[in-house]
Amino acid sequence: VPQVRKMVFETNPACDPAMVCSIPLSAHGFDLYANAVLGLTAARNGMIHGLAGSDSFRLFRLRHDKALEILADIPAAREILNGNVIVAHEDSVFCVGDCVFRWTSTGGLKQFAVLEEGQRPVALAVDGLNARLFVLAEPAHVLQVLDLASGHEIKRIELGGYVCSRWIKATADGCLYGFEANAGIYKVDLRLQKVTLSGKIACLRGTEFIAECTSLSEEAEGAIWGGTREGYLFSIALADDKVTHHGKPGNFYLKGVTALGGR
Repeated sequence: VPQVRKMVFETNPACDPAMVCSIPLSAHGFDLYANAVLGLTAARNGMIHGLAGSDSFRLFRLRHDKALEILADIPAAREILNGNVIVAHEDSVFCVGDCVFRWTSTGGLKQFAVLEEGQRPVALAVDGLNARLFVLAEPAHVLQVLDLASGHEIKRIELGGYVCSRWIKATADGCLYGFEANAGIYKVDLRLQKVTLSGKIACLRGTEFIAECTSLSEEAEGAIWGGTREGYLFSIALADDKVTHHGKPGNFYLKGVTALGGR
């Protein structure tokens, strides 16, 4: 018998309910059964950009007046996998497809970087401090570092082994964090050197080989918070890379985690 899982969203009691609204994508040019939101990103101007679709994919923008605009169709012969699939920086929005695309209000959607044959981008992260774009590629599990202006490759980092998560996070100080086999966490420092942290993401003993981070958020206070497929919450202190486990806030895997400074 099919079962429907009830989703409950909790907010601060002081939050004005009138500020929370539902905007159905099916009313804005998306097919009713092919409009899954694969990723969202907020630009500094307050605009929210997203990538949605199933058989075909579209880039959209949610304006301040809550009006939704379709910006471009994304060429993608294969399924776009949920993760860091879209990121905004200044006047550009970068997203994945068959290659890495960049959208601007003046130039529209253009190809930004092409990977080697057989590889596809599955996650993006912007290092605004050093004007670099990190691109995680599958199936070779390669992390490419691109110049943010030209798209030219600066460095290629071989991750090796099985990469369990498509989530990566660039921090304000220019470093990048990601996840590798057996619940491991890696860091790419300012010199673009990869190191594996001593701490691991939380998981049941004996399931390290399938432990997967499913959401990430950077807190302004200097920490990264993440959730896992098994429902565990963890954090990484950026000052010393200490990994702390915070238990299980619920029964299901954590699809979205957002951290607020000091909260």
